[in-house]
Amino acid sequence: MKKVEKTAVAAFLVNACAFVIKYGLTLYSGSIALRAEAFHSLTDVVASVTVFGGLKLANRKTRRFPYGLYKVENLVSALVGIMIIFAGYEIAREVFLGAGQTVKNSGWNIGGMCVVIAGLGIFSAYERTVGKETGSPGLTADSRHFLTDVMTNSVVLIALLSNYFGLRLDRPAAVLIVLFIIWSGGKVTLDAIKVLLDMSLDKETLAQIKESILNEALVLKVQSLIGRSSGRYKFVEANIVLNTNDLNRAHEVSERIEKEIREKTANIDEVFIHYEPVAKTSYRYALPVEDPEGERISAHFGEAPYFRFTIVEKGKEDSISRQEVVRNPVPVTEQGKGILTAEWLSRCGTDAVLMRNRLGGKGPLYVFSHVGIKVINTEETTAARALEVLGLHGANANSSLD
Repeated sequence: MKKVEKTAVAAFLVNACAFVIKYGLTLYSGSIALRAEAFHSLTDVVASVTVFGGLKLANRKTRRFPYGLYKVENLVSALVGIMIIFAGYEIAREVFLGAGQTVKNSGWNIGGMCVVIAGLGIFSAYERTVGKETGSPGLTADSRHFLTDVMTNSVVLIALLSNYFGLRLDRPAAVLIVLFIIWSGGKVTLDAIKVLLDMSLDKETLAQIKESILNEALVLKVQSLIGRSSGRYKFVEANIVLNTNDLNRAHEVSERIEKEIREKTANIDEVFIHYEPVAKTSYRYALPVEDPEGERISAHFGEAPYFRFTIVEKGKEDSISRQEVVRNPVPVTEQGKGILTAEWLSRCGTDAVLMRNRLGGKGPLYVFSHVGIKVINTEETTAARALEVLGLHGANANSSLD
């Protein structure tokens, strides 16, 4: 049995014990308020059984309900909320109408109610903690119900104490507690209805999920991101643009994104990633060079002071449309300069890197592999000749050293 289900069973036992104690005190004292509260506890027993049944049904997936019955939990939460509101009406009516009744004064009445209130308060805090840990709306709603029970039982305790000392404080106390009951029950019901109507996930959760998506280097844009709750579980759907035309690589990216979302966001049931490649209109080559004119290819990738970018327009594969030389922003003395340079080239939208020597370190190669940048080795020492060997010809290089 799961922790959520064990907590629901414990709630049933707590409510059953509270009913037995209060009904016994009712027979002893003759208090109408106690009698009303005892029967209110009986509705709590029914509510606990309902919550447990909802939790058991929620985890089932059938042929007719392939996405599960998670919303049963929210339906149960709505019913519990209605019970809370009804309890407020019931207690107000009973306390007001029973204010003039003769009650047998006894320390047993007061002591018994103190024990009940303490037990309900402790269990309410425990159930709320479990509800947050597991993301169960049923347990969270039931914990509010227990907190409401603490308040309504406090009304009865005040009535007993005031009667014991000859005071009449039933009515003002009842008004305050009934207002709290209606607010609590209304919030539980409204939260459940929002989920039943497929209301979106809160902004904080969606922002966290979007951050997880954008952490992936190949993601250029999140076109849309929607999410909803069903019971304690969340469903997420995202449309993203990837900087790759390789379907296998795109699939790997979507799997990495899904894994990170599940790790950082609790109670994710399904993640649907729809990806499409960026509509590329050009292909961008990068060459590490030693001079600002972009002529001599550098023998050292990470230590290259400049990079020559060559852009080939789509549909004109053998014709260079534009070239520029850009200063390498990574300092020569920087630790891990090869990896940092590779990451910078990725941010520049590079599709392929031409270099004279094979990379000694695995870091830059890992970055290139991760973001889908192709590495092309050349025997040539000049950029013009290396591009010519590739079959590219055209525009001259222009310096852009800012």
